[in-house]
This record gives sequence, C-alpha cells and structure tokens, in this order.
Amino acid sequence: MFHKKADFFWLVKDSVIGDGKMTIPTNTSIAGLLKMDIECAGKVIVAATGEVRGTIKASEVQIYGQVAGDIIVSEGLTIYKSGVVRGSIFSKKLFIEEGAKCDFQMTVGEHNKPVLLKEDSSNVSDAAEMGMANLMNNSG
Repeated sequence: MFHKKADFFWLVKDSVIGDGKMTIPTNTSIAGLLKMDIECAGKVIVAATGEVRGTIKASEVQIYGQVAGDIIVSEGLTIYKSGVVRGSIFSKKLFIEEGAKCDFQMTVGEHNKPVLLKEDSSNVSDAAEMGMANLMNNSG
C-alpha cells in the first residue's frame, strides 16, 4: 500500500479507501486511488495513474492525474495537460498547462478583504467602483 521511495518521499501506489484523513510528514506521490483527505507537510504529486477523491492540503501540489475535491496549497499548484481537477482551489500561485481539464472555483493569491458597501450606497455602480478601487489598491 505505502512504499517508502527514499528517506524523504512516500509513494501511494495501490488503492487506499477510508474515512478521515491521512497525514504524511514528507513529500508524497500518489499513483493509485486515494479515497480520503490528505494533509502533507511537503509536496504532493498526483501521478498520471493517480486519482484522489478528497481534500488535499499541502505546501505544493502537482497534478498529472485526477482530483475530485478541494485543494488547499500554501505555495503553488500546477495542473498539467493530463490533469483533471474538480473542486475548489485555494493557492498562492496557480499554473495550468494547456489541455488540462478543470472544473473548479478558485481563490489565488493573498486573501483580500471583502468589499464593504457604504450604508447610503444603493447604486450598483458605486459598489463596482469600490470593488475596482479595492482591486487596484491590493494589486502588487
């Protein structure tokens, strides 16, 4: 089921189905079916033969296979052309190779504060202007 590839990398190559979540302290490669949540202190690679049905939390994620679930990444997410993603994405950086199949909602970058409407503002254009000003002030 789990195979230690090196002192710093775990390989999940068979099917793993369970409730709850799996916590792995090192980089991880998934080449089989994983039907549970995964939390990894390092990088998660979903190989072309890999499929994850659950939430992935990691510092970095690379997807060549399939993921159906939320992906929460503190650094960067890369979806390659063979990758298929369905779910929500929260990542500081997102790279999608041409040809990847994606159906997700995403939040990329630093989390911005929501735009608040003025109490006396009933005009949609006022809200739009406030939102544009907020975007311009938060862009780097």
